[in-house]
Amino acid sequence: MNARTLFIGCLTGLLLPLSTFGQGAEEARELLMQMTLREKAEMVIGHLSAMQKVNPMNPDALRELDFTYPGLGMPIGGCPRLGLPVTICSDGSYGLKRYMPMADGKYYTTVFPSPFSNASTWNTHLLQQLSAAYAREGREAGVQVLLGPGMNIMRDPLCGRNFEYYSEDPLLTGSMGAAVVSGIQSQGLAATPKHFAANSQETDRVVNDSRVSERALREIYLKGFERMIQQAAPVFVMTSYNKINGRYTSEDRHLLQDIVRGEWGFKGCFMTDFGGLGWSPDQIAAGNDLVMPGSSYHVQNIVHAVETGQLSQADLDACVSRLIRANQWIAQKQTRVPGGQQTESDRQRLAREAATEGFVLLKNDQMLPMDSKDEVAFFRYRLLLHSHQWHRIGAYQCRLSGEYSRWYGLAAVRCCGQVLSVAAQSLSRFITSSFGISRYYGL
Repeated sequence: MNARTLFIGCLTGLLLPLSTFGQGAEEARELLMQMTLREKAEMVIGHLSAMQKVNPMNPDALRELDFTYPGLGMPIGGCPRLGLPVTICSDGSYGLKRYMPMADGKYYTTVFPSPFSNASTWNTHLLQQLSAAYAREGREAGVQVLLGPGMNIMRDPLCGRNFEYYSEDPLLTGSMGAAVVSGIQSQGLAATPKHFAANSQETDRVVNDSRVSERALREIYLKGFERMIQQAAPVFVMTSYNKINGRYTSEDRHLLQDIVRGEWGFKGCFMTDFGGLGWSPDQIAAGNDLVMPGSSYHVQNIVHAVETGQLSQADLDACVSRLIRANQWIAQKQTRVPGGQQTESDRQRLAREAATEGFVLLKNDQMLPMDSKDEVAFFRYRLLLHSHQWHRIGAYQCRLSGEYSRWYGLAAVRCCGQVLSVAAQSLSRFITSSFGISRYYGL
């Protein structure tokens, strides 16, 4: 697939159906009027207090919960008294993340190719299929919100999660991100593109301050998110840990309200990255609707801030109203989108197809000092993965359920008098994610 194909794909992406998330404002307003201050505070804070009770191996603990916990992900607080259910989110940059085991102590999930590899396909249609497949897998597991795709710009090759992003190019990033969001939400799950914005390093990521000019911010670090939001209308966007020019992104009202909602027309909700350092009343005042993973401490901070005038009731109500509409969107989509099972072999086939298309063929047009008479070497690396080994893949930690042996490497071969080099972009310690190896235990 070439640049012309991507250009056409980007144009057709404009025709993707936008979410109906912005509807239901009147019903949301009626529910809002019935909520107490504490219920509103609990709505904008994650359900971590409930997680402290959760032990899937203990049925008595599960019975104490006010929601059905499927065994993975983190709960997002609803308002069960008013028929707004708690929803479950799971990491979803390119598959599902396990937080806790199922009742039988096991859970299998497909590891799809890394986003870095997927972007090398320049194939937005394939990415829609891929993301729809792992969204369906999440739906079968009881998840309603996927925390992905990752859309940060690869500013530095040393960033520890570059493989989880798409490109250093905001056009490619925005087009790939829009395709993934559309695929996820086609299955009735809410997507959460992340980490907004200028989150370009993992070292000290929670306290890092990204100093960037307005032009660079607009043209590079925000442009991909803008394109994705306007093409695919995600239900959620996750703000990043870092500051931008001295202010935490989750507390930056100009960034969230003026730019994203005002200029780009975003109708969805913002949630914080998990465990960030922002002050929850300031985050709500800035229009960051949901603080994750949350605690009773955060709930009390919100209540106290409203009662003492540090946080306006109007700002809190605006966030709660948007979360109510997100909750209703999820409930309606889960009802309307057809169910049905997809087999593991279906997912494996799609994962391998995407991994194959992610390989890049490079032609040597007198760039390298080689000619057709040169001897050509073949290099390979054997990676043996044993069962019950633990492997860290970015935000994912997995235990293999079998033994896999694969040869990976770079090959240079002679073809038609010219030297061709076949390379996989994801040849790194994350290589396992690029070949669709399935049946992982996860955490």
